[in-house]
Amino acid sequence: MDSQDSTEEIVRLAGQFRISDKGANCRSDEGYLMDWPQWAESHPQKGEHVTICKGRKEWSAMSSRMETATDAQHSQSEGKEKENSTDTPLSVISWNILSDTWYQQSRNEDYSHTADEHGSWEGRFPLFLKWVEALSPDVLALQEVDFDKFESHLLPELQDRGYDGRMQSMKKHNGRQPCGVATFWRVDKLQFVRGKNGERSFSRSMALVFQLLKNERKQPCHESTTKVCIINVHLESAQTEIGADRRARQVNSPLSWASEVAPSHPVVVCGDCNTGADAALFRVFRNCKWHGYETASVYEHPATAQTLPVCRGTFLVPNHHYVIDHIIYSHETLKMKCVLNAFTPEEIGKHLGSDRDKGFPSALCPSDHIPVGAIFVIKDNIKNCNSQDCASPIDSENYSQELSHERQIELTMFWESIKSQKPSNGKKRPTKEELEAGQKYKTMIKEWKKSLEGNPAELEYARNLIKGRK
Repeated sequence: MDSQDSTEEIVRLAGQFRISDKGANCRSDEGYLMDWPQWAESHPQKGEHVTICKGRKEWSAMSSRMETATDAQHSQSEGKEKENSTDTPLSVISWNILSDTWYQQSRNEDYSHTADEHGSWEGRFPLFLKWVEALSPDVLALQEVDFDKFESHLLPELQDRGYDGRMQSMKKHNGRQPCGVATFWRVDKLQFVRGKNGERSFSRSMALVFQLLKNERKQPCHESTTKVCIINVHLESAQTEIGADRRARQVNSPLSWASEVAPSHPVVVCGDCNTGADAALFRVFRNCKWHGYETASVYEHPATAQTLPVCRGTFLVPNHHYVIDHIIYSHETLKMKCVLNAFTPEEIGKHLGSDRDKGFPSALCPSDHIPVGAIFVIKDNIKNCNSQDCASPIDSENYSQELSHERQIELTMFWESIKSQKPSNGKKRPTKEELEAGQKYKTMIKEWKKSLEGNPAELEYARNLIKGRK
């Protein structure tokens, strides 16, 4: 089976649809999606310590400490061997800032909870700038940016604050589609790679490639770590089979391009995905190599259990709280160190409370979405990706070479279907029904392994899936 066929199979699996895949339903008493504990348990960096920054002040303080430490280490390592080089931090914020056009069209229906001074662009934009100043990320990926506002407001104001930016290029934009995605970056930290290998716009996404600069002299980092690709997405919103298929293809296109122009370098996919982490799209992110990239989700690390993007939502209007904004990263080349929980506990209590009858925009947040973010470190000793493994399942053992790409995908997805039926482990004594469900789950695994006994390679692959090694 060639790589193109394997890619199409990945896209097909990622484009499967269930009506509940919106990050809102089937939640536990703790607030997170029912399968979230399993995702956290299988997170490839679950053993790494990750700091949760509660609000803008904690995020700003952590960012400053990491930058200061890195500057000092760079100074101490001048002239030394490569093995003494340091990790390079990279902070990324993704935020759907609510198109002013969409707000004006829906203000009387969807935003009746928002006072005019907090909903108008004149009221929201200054508050947005205060958020940017407080967070000061290296990369700021925005969605629902009106084309006219990019030129008149966002670009000049953010340039004054040390950023440069690019707006998604569309063949045509008008009143029907007045907005797109825009990505900004700190010019003292990142150098935009200009030309055909540095920028590409796709349907509902834009990919940019950067070189990382050492802070003091603005020199490129070691050659093996210079590039990072940021894929900013605002995926199809239709909650239908066609919509799910389009979302999968809208992710596939920029990943394919990234694997060609920067195959051995870190990749971050971030934005408004218009679907929850329980969707097939994210099952593929967890379990398959997509164009050679092994990826993980920021808000599936165990440390994020009490954050808003896990327990409440990222799109927050009264009676509609959905988790649809995500950050996905290549975990072989990036190590996550910090995660943003946008508000302090006091702000959450005041502006959201414990029910779902409150939401944004408001005096606290200038959009109906909250910002999501993470700080990574980019290792100087990046392990080169193998572009020949494009869109194949995770392949870390020799035995898996005996299986076709298609069969590895089938086994991985079949295991996911079994794992989704695992009973939750509550703290109370299990009921008779829960014990029966647990026994049924064990029997399903036993029968599956028994059905594979005639093929040692498949059986070994399945065993490693069950043990969490795949």
